[in-house]
Amino acid sequence: MAMTLLATDRWQAASLVRHGQRGTSLIEVLVSMVVATLALLGMAKLQSLSINQTLNADAQSRAALAVENLASMMKANPGFWKSASLPDPMDIVVDSLNATALSGVGADVLVSATRDCQATGSCSTEEMAAFDLHTLGDQLGKMMSGGTMRIQRLGSALPPSFRVVVSWNEKSMTLGGNETRYGAGIATASYQVLVRP
Repeated sequence: MAMTLLATDRWQAASLVRHGQRGTSLIEVLVSMVVATLALLGMAKLQSLSINQTLNADAQSRAALAVENLASMMKANPGFWKSASLPDPMDIVVDSLNATALSGVGADVLVSATRDCQATGSCSTEEMAAFDLHTLGDQLGKMMSGGTMRIQRLGSALPPSFRVVVSWNEKSMTLGGNETRYGAGIATASYQVLVRP
């Protein structure tokens, strides 16, 4: 009889252990929810960083496209851009916020030229260059926030070389939480190319 009592006690003890392991406690559920929430917040932050980097890459591509357009315009109008009568020094700024205004050293040659060369079909080389730069300024305004293009003549040699710098505003973002320490905010980015028409 003692043996059967021992076997019964063992069965009851095993049954109690199995019944105690059937579910999870409330604390285990809360801990798993906190871990899942932290993982989801991290993934959301990575997603927003990824979107920000994609937008910045898009702005850089647009800047490269604007410089390529300017290089094509310069090659299409060698009478102005390769001319010995180009102002020296020449430093023209095309601002996307005011595409009709060209400023800087040497811009006075182009400021007076306001003819719409696309509509009229016949323009002087100065009028064509001014029309191209106004068109480019308008495109910059549509392509990027706060975009400007600076065209600087390098030296007085012929054919001339130009440094073209496109600048724009972009949002910088990092995974850190402290804005001043990690550099989050609005920053000015630029793209610089040497162009020979």
